Amino acid sequence: GNGNAPAIIVWQGGKIEAVGTASDPIIMTSVIARDEPDRLPIVGGRAWGGLIICGYAPIQGGGTRTVEGVASVPYGGTDAADDSGTLRYVSVRYGGRAIAPDNEINGITLAGVGSGTEVSYCEVAYNFDDGFEMFGGTVDLRYCMVYKAVSYTHLRAHETEAELVCS
Repeated sequence: GNGNAPAIIVWQGGKIEAVGTASDPIIMTSVIARDEPDRLPIVGGRAWGGLIICGYAPIQGGGTRTVEGVASVPYGGTDAADDSGTLRYVSVRYGGRAIAPDNEINGITLAGVGSGTEVSYCEVAYNFDDGFEMFGGTVDLRYCMVYKAVSYTHLRAHETEAELVCS
């Protein structure tokens, strides 16, 4: 990204264990949002990139691909039960900064993430691009929401075998 969009990236084989509670959720955001809230209109809410998780779960056509805008980060494989960790009671806020021209990062990108990964009670808020976007994989999303995303205020899923459970 040439320094254009700081982001949290979980590579294939890595795990994220972000487990908050209903009364004490984990909030992923930028220091701009925390320390300089008056600057948010200047950056258009795009204070940082977002969260990208890459796993070894199958993708359409098989093999691997790379995350758009991050050519060195692969995803996909043959392990439908791939475990990339846990996101529970997590809020991703003020993301969507561009990683390349006309290529913003989603609030939460799940690329080739398997069914052994838990994503529940998560939200994306004030993101400049999509809230949640999935590329292949078999991970299920449970009780997730998007609030005031600019691009799509919902989940976008491409070639995935996932299940979305809403309350």
